[in-house]
Amino acid sequence: MRQEASSAPRLLSHAWLSLVTRLQERCQPLRAPSSNRDAQTGLPDRRNFIQAVSREWALARRHRLAGAVVLAELDHFRRINDTFGRRCGDAALCRVAKACGEGLREGDVLAHLGGEEFILYLPHTDPLGALDVAERLRARVAALEFNWHGHAVRLQLSAGVASLRDDQPDLDQLLREADEALFIAKSAGRNCVRASVGRLPGQPRRALRS
Repeated sequence: MRQEASSAPRLLSHAWLSLVTRLQERCQPLRAPSSNRDAQTGLPDRRNFIQAVSREWALARRHRLAGAVVLAELDHFRRINDTFGRRCGDAALCRVAKACGEGLREGDVLAHLGGEEFILYLPHTDPLGALDVAERLRARVAALEFNWHGHAVRLQLSAGVASLRDDQPDLDQLLREADEALFIAKSAGRNCVRASVGRLPGQPRRALRS
């Protein structure tokens, strides 16, 4: 009897430690993000995107290099959340983040701005090259097979493209033009790519996308 009584606390302690370990493993993705990552998608967040791209933008302006920004938004994200729940929306964002990150070059900077918005900086990329990249991202997301508890969830992406020009006073102007282009894409019915009006120069810059 004494042996059985003494073994019970050891078994309980072992079970408790095992439970704590499993909970720690499950909660690991929910912990605070690192200094340069978004907790939801694992991509760089807005602050770190601006820091990284500010340096790239200054370098491109100094050496007259090509560059572009793609601002993308997951279409009807609120509808996904309302229909299937926030966990489905979060999973959808992760799938889109992974799809958009595939095939990018080492120097490309992809970030999650928050909500349903993603942003991509493309160094050494002329306007037509940036449109091509944005269209490939849109097509890749549209081709995703995403199911949530047996329900097929359709994922689509709208994107706006803005390219570096000599008359842009700062990075904020470039980002505003990308936002304008995204608005045009959404106004055109979504699931498409657009450039801001009058923002496609006739001559590419010196360094083009490889």
